[in-house]
Amino acid sequence: MAPLEMLTLVVVGRLPPPTGGVATSIANLKSAMEERANEKVAIWPWSSLWKLPLVRPNVVHFHFSNPFKRLFGSIIGKLSGAKVVHTLHSNQFNFDDVCNKITCRFSDGFVLLNSDIYAEFSRRTQLRLLLATPIFSVRESLSELKSTADFGDELNVYLNSVREQGRSVALVYAYRRDYRNGLETYGFTFIGCLLPELEKLNISVIFLDPKGEYAEAEINPKLSGNFIHVTRTLDFRALVKEVDVYLRPTATDGNSVAVLETLGVGTPIVASNVVPRPPGVVLYRFNEADSFLSAVRKGLAGEGASSQPVALSPIEDYVAFIRSLDCVRNSKGMN
Repeated sequence: MAPLEMLTLVVVGRLPPPTGGVATSIANLKSAMEERANEKVAIWPWSSLWKLPLVRPNVVHFHFSNPFKRLFGSIIGKLSGAKVVHTLHSNQFNFDDVCNKITCRFSDGFVLLNSDIYAEFSRRTQLRLLLATPIFSVRESLSELKSTADFGDELNVYLNSVREQGRSVALVYAYRRDYRNGLETYGFTFIGCLLPELEKLNISVIFLDPKGEYAEAEINPKLSGNFIHVTRTLDFRALVKEVDVYLRPTATDGNSVAVLETLGVGTPIVASNVVPRPPGVVLYRFNEADSFLSAVRKGLAGEGASSQPVALSPIEDYVAFIRSLDCVRNSKGMN
């Protein structure tokens, strides 16, 4: 496919290197665009929005979860003469929210990662829409994407030790210490309280906390169990290949890039049932210990292993979507 003529694409959101799903999604979009046709993509943080009127890009693509940031970015983007696109990384969008209503008026398109949300946007807006996976690529599947297995001496020693003991290894990951509706989002404390039970199942746990926001007392309140607390940024895809099961005990969730990456490398996943999950994920009833432990046993038995490569959205779909923005009707926004 030919390059986008005179395209200046600015992506605004969480900056790589990836330490979370959104940053991973942005990093892969940039690399896929540049590999596909030598398209240069600028990635800016929120704090650089003031430069948009000076640069005046053709397209500005926002990756914000905060409705006010989406609205503010949309207005600045339009004042800069750009086509405005948003990726909605969550499974929810409040169409009655004032910020969201105005955002739709000032936007040209949305990239949506959930078929239910796509159907709702189709019904309630006249915007250009693209239904996609959180990752675009020129590759056919996640198993073909590059990863770097540089875990550091401490984690390598730990992995070798537990393997020598014949133990299984589980991984749980938290991008940050976050609470929603009084519940800890990523479930570190839930897993921490169950470390003695996991010990009985001969399971060691890696708590991946790249920002180092959790205290040891939160992770291991019962002072029992076999675990390691890693507080540095690692290549998640490389690490999840090395474990026996990935735990996703979240209190809420979006279209998790971590789940997609784990399915892509074939590692079993045990996840809470708070949102719909892709096929191949072993579900348990949220916050129920017995249900969780039963699901872990199933996961270790291989019930959550993906037998098929996880398909990615081809970058050509994204390019076609961007090109289509010139055809957007003038009467955009919500019906």
